[in-house]
Amino acid sequence: MTKEDWERMAESGIVPTRIPCVRDQPWTPTERAIDRLGLAPADVEALEAAYKASNKRVTEQIRPLCARVLGSPEAVEKIGVSSCIDVINNSARRADADATKQSLSRVAEVQAGKRETPKSVADAPPVEQLAYLLTQESKSFESDLAQRLGPDEAGRLANASELCSERHVLRAGDFDRSAFRGRGR
Repeated sequence: MTKEDWERMAESGIVPTRIPCVRDQPWTPTERAIDRLGLAPADVEALEAAYKASNKRVTEQIRPLCARVLGSPEAVEKIGVSSCIDVINNSARRADADATKQSLSRVAEVQAGKRETPKSVADAPPVEQLAYLLTQESKSFESDLAQRLGPDEAGRLANASELCSERHVLRAGDFDRSAFRGRGR
């Protein structure tokens, strides 16, 4: 997304995210994906390692946030980490939509370059911590790939449609499609 896209998102209190799929067993590319992307065995190993690292990062950070919202780690185990994203966002919206909008606007402003990334978000509300985590994860995933494959190949692979990714839209209110107009989707 462009700086202008993020500025528009900040005004609306919306944070769209795209992260590598979070699964109980990290995702591995199919033979078809390997062929379409022209991956060598070492590339596949790098990709699998990046998915494993991403799963670990996301899971370790979302579980405690979700447990705070749901009241217990056992509840998190029952619904799974991917569902926790919606639980955290929906809980924040119901509890205080205005505060949720402020939290999400701050994250979008960071993405737009209008605000510095906080040194620590530990005291931020769970939805804000979640938004920072999710907006950073694609960059972390690409960085993991770049360490083994170089920046150009990492950029190509991190954004390839053949890979498994999850999209989430964190928002303070009802979904407003007009915030996404002009993006070609």
